Amino acid sequence: MLLTGWKQIAQHLGYGVRTLQRWEYLGLPVRRVTRGPRSPVIADSDVVDAWMRGGAGKGGGYNTWKNVRRSRELRAATQKAREELNMRLEVLRAEMAVLLGQGKKLRRDRDGKRFANA
Repeated sequence: MLLTGWKQIAQHLGYGVRTLQRWEYLGLPVRRVTRGPRSPVIADSDVVDAWMRGGAGKGGGYNTWKNVRRSRELRAATQKAREELNMRLEVLRAEMAVLLGQGKKLRRDRDGKRFANA
């Protein structure tokens, strides 16, 4: 199936237009109708799908789907770690508020570790 324009190609692959324009420099098999960086593009859906799977072409061996999946996994793991860190910070803030509310001062020992002094 012939895909005409960045929007059709993006809809077919499920990614944004700008992402696909970046992938063009990695070898995404699109053809420009005329010369120039802003000229319209066309692509064959079978060839684009093969490129995404890491098939033949300029991007041969570059398994885009695998990299995208890995990127999503890393993004999810990072988000989970960030949420856990934020929860721990909330607990620490609450404990600090309690300590400071009771009039306790925080000091450091010789090793630089903090401790509460009554």
